[in-house]
Amino acid sequence: MRETAHKIATAEGKLSGGVPVRQCVGCRGRMEKRRLLRFVPTAQGGWMADSAARLPGRGAYLCSPQCIERLRKNKRYKTLSEALVATGAWPRRDD
Repeated sequence: MRETAHKIATAEGKLSGGVPVRQCVGCRGRMEKRRLLRFVPTAQGGWMADSAARLPGRGAYLCSPQCIERLRKNKRYKTLSEALVATGAWPRRDD
């Protein structure tokens, strides 16, 4: 799905069928927004999972728990790797 979504994604961040596309900050893969988990920064300097994608603020998207581990080396999202996420919060991936 990653390559397919990337190939047909347009500059506006949508698939040709009007489906929103976002980029995972861990692996940099582009995929449908519904397949990613959104995180928003908190006032305390941490990050909180936003599974409903309704909280205010600029969000960061991750596709899997493995991508959280990749962020430990990323200066911009280093604190995101410390966010606690319930196992059931991750969207199902139908690859």
